[in-house]
Amino acid sequence: MAELINRFEIHDRLISMINEAELQLILISPYIKLHDSYKKALQKRLNDDELEVIIVFGKNKENKLKSLSNEDFMFFKQFKNITIKYCERLHAKIYANDSYSLMTSMNLHSFSAENNIESGVLCKFNYLKDIAGLGGVLTGLSTDTLDRQIHAFSYDIIDKYSKTVFERKPIYEGSFFNKRFLRSDITIDCNDNYEIIEALKAGYCIRTGSKISFDIKKPYCAEAYKSWAKYGNPDYKEKYCHCTGEASNGDTSFAKPVLKKNWGK
Repeated sequence: MAELINRFEIHDRLISMINEAELQLILISPYIKLHDSYKKALQKRLNDDELEVIIVFGKNKENKLKSLSNEDFMFFKQFKNITIKYCERLHAKIYANDSYSLMTSMNLHSFSAENNIESGVLCKFNYLKDIAGLGGVLTGLSTDTLDRQIHAFSYDIIDKYSKTVFERKPIYEGSFFNKRFLRSDITIDCNDNYEIIEALKAGYCIRTGSKISFDIKKPYCAEAYKSWAKYGNPDYKEKYCHCTGEASNGDTSFAKPVLKKNWGK
């Protein structure tokens, strides 16, 4: 089922898609500067480890910060289960969750949301047809519907045409049906110019113990840094060693993130 929607409906639908996403949220836009209402909706999902968030941005090869600001990038990095990708030739704008996809003219940008005359095509996924292609068997019709085409095109952008600049994945213990969230580890990271850090050395957040890239000047994960920055005490006693992840019993801090016995490792 497809529906043509206008600027104001796009705004409302996008917020609903963020709020109602259960397992996956896809945001594909060349330019990203979060409108306050979108950021507020996303803020509520930051700690949802079961929601996989995929962000794709593009353009501005020489200065990618013009396409995705460092402020919004740092915000996205707080999600427990997120992949951020860059596609140089990206012009498409597609937003999707488990139930809906929206192909639109609107960038995920505050200026577009407030000023431009935009339109889009909203599709609702038909789960019956998505189960092993049963739609074609039951109805005798092709299952190559618009919702499937948009879904397939989205994954072409994600898998074929984009490169990952940041990835953070949840770690669980227990069985699939009885799993318990432990932490969220950064598996791919980049520098301030969105260039991949090669041979990334693993480090650990000195407050949460979660796995991050090793950087003696940045020993906190994004979420913990936000908490620490409220007071900015460089000598505040923390819980873990940035080098090994072992308990430090208060012997580490922002000023001294590595236990003395681990110096030189």
